[in-house]
Amino acid sequence: MANITHAVAKMSAAGKLAAADAGVQDTLAALEQRVVRATSDMNDYDVSNTFYAFALLGRTPGAAARAALEVAVVRVGPAMNAQDAANTAWSFATLGLMPGAEARATLEAAVVRVGPAMNAQHAANTAWSFATLGLTPGAEAQAGLEAALVRVGPSMDPQAVANTAWGFATLGLMPGAETRAALEVAVVRVGSAMNEQGVTNTVLAYATLGMTPGAEARTAIEAAVVRVGPSMTPQALANTLWSFPTLAATRSLPLPACYPSLWRLAHGLDVGFSKDAELRMR
Repeated sequence: MANITHAVAKMSAAGKLAAADAGVQDTLAALEQRVVRATSDMNDYDVSNTFYAFALLGRTPGAAARAALEVAVVRVGPAMNAQDAANTAWSFATLGLMPGAEARATLEAAVVRVGPAMNAQHAANTAWSFATLGLTPGAEAQAGLEAALVRVGPSMDPQAVANTAWGFATLGLMPGAETRAALEVAVVRVGSAMNEQGVTNTVLAYATLGMTPGAEARTAIEAAVVRVGPSMTPQALANTLWSFPTLAATRSLPLPACYPSLWRLAHGLDVGFSKDAELRMR
């Protein structure tokens, strides 16, 4: 069994460019057939790593392989550790595959069970995965995930912070008081290292959920906006321009000093940028 997962992982290490080669495609097709035949013997590590390898390659398993892997996820779910659970959820989301009802229930149960062992990346990836798939976790899974986020908040990197905030906002889930406090402390700590997408997603999350950032978080966010503003994409700029007045209108927060400069940046873009269907506020 290890030979199968190692072979798939080896293919994923070659990257997506290599996957375009006909010979590589033939090899992957053969591996899929082996996966279908072997899933009944896979352990939690095998299942997680095989799914993860497909996701890294950006190759969606065929119907038979996907069905076999889902059955395997349900079977080995109770044995998954924190990394297995997070990687499996991330793989479903990265491939854009909606897990079936049993697989969803299995992943939720795993989150509840392994939450106390999750590190910052596991917790952030899990939150991102549920949001990307549009799956609202049940009460127990949400509580387990939030408890993990509170615990690992001090070790989150900028992307993990932004992805977590984006995840809650995308699902329309208001995090509990402890989780909000942990995220706010994290925003203050990592704000100076956030990239443009991270800054935008964080501001957008506050506005979407109607959360009022504290003074330190506002200062960190505004400084980050000033720093990354000139490199923002039209979508990021549009979302940021929407977020600040939304907070002003719903939470009586003053517009930041950087707000006029954002409009100046917008005026410097192509005049049609705000009409693009992809620039709707979300």
